[in-house]
Amino acid sequence: MGLFNQICDLKCDVEIPDVPQPYGSPGRTGSYAASLGDSVLVCGGLDDSGPPISSFKDCQELDLSTLTWTAMKMANYSAHGVSAQVSADQFTIFGGENTRYNGPGPTEWVDHNQIQHLDVSKDTKWTVLEELTLNEDSFLGSCAVVQNGKVLMTGGSDGSKLVSFDLEQEKWEVVLPSIGFSAKRHGCALVDLNGSDHMVFLGGDYNLAVAVELSTGDTLDLPRPSSKRSHRPFLNIVGNHLVVHGGDYNGEGFVTEEAMNLSNLEGGWHARTVEDVSRVDSPMVVIKTELFSECTCTE
Repeated sequence: MGLFNQICDLKCDVEIPDVPQPYGSPGRTGSYAASLGDSVLVCGGLDDSGPPISSFKDCQELDLSTLTWTAMKMANYSAHGVSAQVSADQFTIFGGENTRYNGPGPTEWVDHNQIQHLDVSKDTKWTVLEELTLNEDSFLGSCAVVQNGKVLMTGGSDGSKLVSFDLEQEKWEVVLPSIGFSAKRHGCALVDLNGSDHMVFLGGDYNLAVAVELSTGDTLDLPRPSSKRSHRPFLNIVGNHLVVHGGDYNGEGFVTEEAMNLSNLEGGWHARTVEDVSRVDSPMVVIKTELFSECTCTE
């Protein structure tokens, strides 16, 4: 694990213990993460160094004040689905997959149509909602943003729809029947462009760099990053810049972070100074830096 101050593009010298793993080789591809209060939660995922390929049904919680891990159980195994932190207390996982191996045959892959939900303000146990995923989609390789309390994500067999889930009402809606492209393993972010909410999609396909206006469905082609990011990169907003992390390899290492000024899209992407250590198909969360004095920006 690594800690970075995105504002001043700084890698912080903090020794964070690796995520515990009860079995298999270290490393969880396709896992999920959230920042809940003063803790970071890392859940599920796969150890794909096999055969056999191990699946995980645990969540590991990192206390940011003590940098110690404790474990809890998920409701079910899951990896490579789509997750969303709906509020400071609520974390939801849609679909996903896991492996099953009973021997001596090959590993069996199982897709999920479940919605797993955790609300730490009410309980510390994961639950499975009665409502299933839309059209029993496993949402493999999809991504999600939260707008006005609803979770928006790409869906369908080719990822070409935009759908939403209202967690309070447990209700699905098709927002856009077609977003003008199809791709899997892309990253996304909610951004304000010219005063309107847009959902930016990047990666999964080298040519994919698009912003979709949510109120109209109109699409805007964006400049492409210099590095190919075909393995679901992560996007976040830093000030007025959109930053992309991870998503592919560059030779023997990982591609570096790149940033684009949302007020000057024509200026394209610019490499950041911090080398991106994000592993392919691994999660990222944004946390408060108050607990880490060594990770603040200086003059």
